Amino acid sequence: MSNTAQASERRPSGWRYVIIGILTFVFAASLLLAGIVLGGGASILDRMLTGFGLLPAPETPAEIISGDTIVQQIRQISRLETTTYTIERVIEARQSDPNWPDWLRGDKLLLIANGTVVAGVDLEKLEASDVVVSPDGQAVTVTLPPAEIFNLDAILNNSRTRVYDRQQGLLAPPNEGLETDARRAAEGELLAAACEEGIMERATEDAREAVTKMLTLFEMNVTVISGTTPPCPD
Repeated sequence: MSNTAQASERRPSGWRYVIIGILTFVFAASLLLAGIVLGGGASILDRMLTGFGLLPAPETPAEIISGDTIVQQIRQISRLETTTYTIERVIEARQSDPNWPDWLRGDKLLLIANGTVVAGVDLEKLEASDVVVSPDGQAVTVTLPPAEIFNLDAILNNSRTRVYDRQQGLLAPPNEGLETDARRAAEGELLAAACEEGIMERATEDAREAVTKMLTLFEMNVTVISGTTPPCPD
């Protein structure tokens, strides 16, 4: 057999190209039809072409976060307890009779008072007007409510508070309320001590830092403004 005949046998005949073209057309049409049936038009074909780098990837629209979304997220924390002071003081309470010496009619006790003062910010008081989102959704400014003491009615740790010493006169009348008075005075002194150490200022700053860290999850430029630091309650 001649070389020319052998070359013609290795060369694919024309009908093979026709079949390959028909199969390619059927495959592309099937993809397009499937996309239309599924409601995506030519999206399936577009995704394939994008995957092969033949089409640019579609741009994803930026998500705009509203102020209401941020308010709801912050309010979920409820009371943000940021600062806790544990304090111990010796409290003296006494009862005297001006007409008699204390060794005869007096009553005195020393109370070792232990208490905890908890301060923070009640985020449920946050109003919608306290959260301002920029028009492009890239920045947010939050103004916090003022700090407050959360446990005004339960400052004293009763399990750790005890009478250290009591001296009663020989003829002193019974006074079961003297220890109660001492405990009441102790709560006021413990609160005053925490205020002198700056618990309200510390709670205000700690709350600002905590909310700032929380809002960084939104991937926005965050500005948190602390509420006006109120004076300690009497």
